[in-house]
Amino acid sequence: MGLYRRGGTWWMNFRYGGTQVRRSTGTENRRMAEDVLVKTRAALLDPARPEEALREVPNVSEFGAKWLDVYAEGMLKPSTVKGYRETFRRLIEPEFGGLRLDEVRKADVKAFALGLRTKGLSAKTVKNVLAALSVMFTHAAEDDLVAANPAAGIRRVLRDGGKKQEISALSLAEVETLLARVREHYPRYYPLLSTLAMTGMRCGEALGLKWGDVQFGRDENDPNRYIRIERGYVLSRYTTPKNGKSRKVDLGLDLRRIFLAYKEKLEARMIVEGKAEINPVMFPGPEGRPLDKSFIRWVLHKALAKAGLRQIRPHDLRHSWASIQLYELHAPIQWVSSQLGHSSVGFTTAVYGHPAIGRCIESADRFHCDKVITNCDNFTVPNGVTHWKDR
Repeated sequence: MGLYRRGGTWWMNFRYGGTQVRRSTGTENRRMAEDVLVKTRAALLDPARPEEALREVPNVSEFGAKWLDVYAEGMLKPSTVKGYRETFRRLIEPEFGGLRLDEVRKADVKAFALGLRTKGLSAKTVKNVLAALSVMFTHAAEDDLVAANPAAGIRRVLRDGGKKQEISALSLAEVETLLARVREHYPRYYPLLSTLAMTGMRCGEALGLKWGDVQFGRDENDPNRYIRIERGYVLSRYTTPKNGKSRKVDLGLDLRRIFLAYKEKLEARMIVEGKAEINPVMFPGPEGRPLDKSFIRWVLHKALAKAGLRQIRPHDLRHSWASIQLYELHAPIQWVSSQLGHSSVGFTTAVYGHPAIGRCIESADRFHCDKVITNCDNFTVPNGVTHWKDR
């Protein structure tokens, strides 16, 4: 009677009311297993809680469905929930679905993670899978279904030795060409694509904009011009900005003029339709709610083809804005970081600190001194010098 090991995990074995109780403690740590045993037997001695102590632990498939429907839907962003559901369906459930929560061991999770890497998944993707699994087991531990989280700390064993994907960014001249094609062929989407290209906003942030978020200033000479990022619009639902914090994005003169012309046309249409005011949503779809992101992808794909430019994603307009500001317009990285809504300047540096070859050659060329000797005939090289100490 007591504890025994099976497959590296400690199991409980004792009798209660004439019944033999065998159950996993869910941990490989002896001390933690002893605590689980003590708590389980103490609960059995409590006349109000014996059924709770002996209740069946659900399997991963059963608890995962509950976790997604109750915990995730109520606490996480729609895009995160969508990713978790897909991850659970494709990867987690086929591997662990039939196991009880307390039968999943850390060694099993580690082998699962390494197996995903051998199948060709990137380290980042595997880390995201483990993050979903870890969050699920954290809730299971809070519900006293497992003694410890078997997915905790597993991500540390993964190392991404692969080459980082190079950011696909357009130059300022290419952005100008792109917006010209959008204005010519898809004028309805010109203000929206201009917003993405001229501010570096995320697509969801731009789609979630309302006219009340725009501060135009008294006139073009007023520097108090900005757009307030208060929300996003993702998967047909309003949500908070990515990092949960609102921020101000400076409103440049060109975009200010585009917004004012766009608003004037909307107001004129409302008068014709006999409506009292325009839709508060800046970029509404057919039903008055914000456009779906699929419209951005479709227009961008068509406009890039007409402009003779390489295909990029809508999010690459954000990368383009940051690269242009840093390496063509030489804006301070602190300002670029705040405009993008990054958590720190260090993160901005990590993402954009390695521009494409040739992007900064002009900066090197500008370092010019009139008195520097560039004629190689005037250089002298000492004979026999192989080390600075020999001079």
